[in-house]
Amino acid sequence: MQVFVPETLEAAHPEIPFPRTDTGKYSTSSEALQDLADVVPFVKLLLECRETEKLVSSFLCKMGRKVLHPSFNVLVVSGRTSSFGEINAQNLPTRDEVRSCFVPSPGHVFIDADYKTIELATLAQACVAQFGLDSQMAAAINADQDLHTLVAARVTSKDPEEVTKADRKKAKPINFGKPGGMGAAKLKQYAKASYGVRLTDEEVQNLSDAWFELFPEMKGFLGDTNDTWAELARFLELTPASHYEHTGDRRFYGHPDNKGRQQKPHAILGAMALKVFREVAPRIGTGKPYPATDLDYFWSRLEARKDLLPSAVQSAVTQRQPSPRLHREVRSLVGRAPVFTLTGRLRARATYSARHNTVFQGLAADGAKLALWLLWRAGYRIVNFIHNQVLVEVPANSDLKKRADDIRDLMVEGMKAVVPDVKVGVSYAATDRWHKDAEAVLDNKGKKLSLWHPPQGKGKAHAGA
Repeated sequence: MQVFVPETLEAAHPEIPFPRTDTGKYSTSSEALQDLADVVPFVKLLLECRETEKLVSSFLCKMGRKVLHPSFNVLVVSGRTSSFGEINAQNLPTRDEVRSCFVPSPGHVFIDADYKTIELATLAQACVAQFGLDSQMAAAINADQDLHTLVAARVTSKDPEEVTKADRKKAKPINFGKPGGMGAAKLKQYAKASYGVRLTDEEVQNLSDAWFELFPEMKGFLGDTNDTWAELARFLELTPASHYEHTGDRRFYGHPDNKGRQQKPHAILGAMALKVFREVAPRIGTGKPYPATDLDYFWSRLEARKDLLPSAVQSAVTQRQPSPRLHREVRSLVGRAPVFTLTGRLRARATYSARHNTVFQGLAADGAKLALWLLWRAGYRIVNFIHNQVLVEVPANSDLKKRADDIRDLMVEGMKAVVPDVKVGVSYAATDRWHKDAEAVLDNKGKKLSLWHPPQGKGKAHAGA
């Protein structure tokens, strides 16, 4: 039996980057191995095995009952909802082999209603009403323009009518990932994991440039008022006086700009410290290495506060081992700040990404909860709620078009209470089982809604609320 080791694979496939952990070891996570799966059969089988094991343990082994009753937490720290109990109904795999197992109770059908790109609508609303920005994204949504097509058209220099499905698919990760502050590396991972799209560094840059050109207000939205350098200087008490006392170097202590401020935290010292915690051989702008006394000063200051860091990186502080992970953990420790949603809900001590995601994801969650309330008060039986999607049971012999339109209108009404300035859309379908690809099936006059029929031969299990 042939055994493949990372070094052998890397030598055989120099064209494929082999991700490593912060300690320099080869990463064996499923995310890191995705690129290899296309060229190494063993890796593909390994990933399939891992996926199957997770599917069985997390979901399939819990689906032996006729009716499942999930529980919901209506307000987690992000402002969204979560599911627990008999099954996590908000985190079910999208694959049809799982979702199509859930069917309505006898004599009923599902109305599957889903907000259309609602988090982009709430993002645009926040830019307008919370940040006072002139939002081109809001204007595009209100003009019924497809944002994915717009970005794809800009980056490919095509007319919107010429944009292909593949072009549009590449734009989705930018539209959904960029508002949360994702950098290039994260966007590449997100595109691959969520959309099966492999983007090059150049493609990510071009898509990002196109996104900011189309929606210039996003530069203002993504701006961060939290000064991480200054916060770190305060946290570690990095002052010109303490620096001089430790190093004997007067370049900060004696600088004219720092006169009278020698005892106050200095943001430049915070920036230097972050570089020390990340790079093995940090250098100043001219290329000269940091003096050993500076290195000792910053590490000593961090060692005094290491107990506030996660235990996994505390030994790295003691051993003075810089790494991207240590850099992230230190930034996360001090780079936190409160954030409000447009509805006035506060999230305290949020990271950079969490602050920006909360603004629009939290607002969408608030509107969706209002919609759920309206649906419940109207007497609808809500079978499942997945953030932006609602699964409702209605009698099979009822007017499905009328029911679906009413559900849509109530969902729009609930969301418009928090998104008054941006158009809110809802799509729906009638089905005899849950299916991710279900679409509305209307007659020629658009007055009768019929069931959308998924592929046959799936297993069944009644879904319950």
